[in-house]
Amino acid sequence: MLTLLRTLIASVLFTSTAAIATTDVHTEGLGPFKVTVGTEPSLPNHVIYRPADLSALENQTLPIILWGNGGCTDDAGSAFNHLAELASHGYVVFASGSLLSGPLAAPDFRLGPEHFMTSDASDMLTALEWADQHNAQPGPFEGKLNLDAVAVSGHSCGGILSLKLASSTARVKAVVIHNSGIFPNRPERPMLITDKAWLQDLRTPVLYIVGNRSDVGWSVAHDDFSRITHVPVFLGQLDVGHGGTFQEPFGGDAAQAARQWLDWQLKGDRSAAAQFVGASCGLCTSTLWRIQRKQFNLLSEATDDIDQ
Repeated sequence: MLTLLRTLIASVLFTSTAAIATTDVHTEGLGPFKVTVGTEPSLPNHVIYRPADLSALENQTLPIILWGNGGCTDDAGSAFNHLAELASHGYVVFASGSLLSGPLAAPDFRLGPEHFMTSDASDMLTALEWADQHNAQPGPFEGKLNLDAVAVSGHSCGGILSLKLASSTARVKAVVIHNSGIFPNRPERPMLITDKAWLQDLRTPVLYIVGNRSDVGWSVAHDDFSRITHVPVFLGQLDVGHGGTFQEPFGGDAAQAARQWLDWQLKGDRSAAAQFVGASCGLCTSTLWRIQRKQFNLLSEATDDIDQ
């Protein structure tokens, strides 16, 4: 699907303030926006992926994605290609932690046990509260964020956090879950108590993206799918493992499907909707995907003229 690749990293700039060192990575995706990946002194322990030139936006605000890292780690660079790709299509993505992996990682860096289970849903909410504040005060984000278009998404353990937040926060308007679902409670993660009852409190359509049966998220995603009976749910399967396509250029096929779902759900893009709706939907007819979906009869009239 992705055959023509552009240079991933255009430049790396280091700046600092007296309070905290900030790092900006300038990169490109397949979308129309060049991307800045960096930190803000007023939002510690988070990395922001966003279009580089917010000042150029006229009469346009950007939807927000709250991202949960795989392993619930503090590595906000673990899905660098995926998140930068989303930002290139006009999203502002908040990921917990710092850029431990990706373009700035030390060659010999390895995530150790101390990095796992270090982020939770409250970190995602902190980012949303920061967005509320900075959208309303002078600065580069002033008036640039669409606070009514908030998505949650995450990989593996980060997918659990996303479902937890989506079930408890009415502000969430879109959900994308990667290689995950609500896993059973486990002794090794006593700080994350899960509950399948969360699924009954979901308010929006949900997209699950999983790998093949070697993906440990395969069974829980399918179990979630079987339990969700009140909102539209789409499950797409690629022939990959638990790591998905995150390390592929521009996030691979999973990133494109996630972006199209978000374009539909948060921007009302009808061409994006056609990737999921109708007997001949884009993912339905793709040889790369195996799909299941249900409750699509509950979709809004915005898709009435697409054969469901």
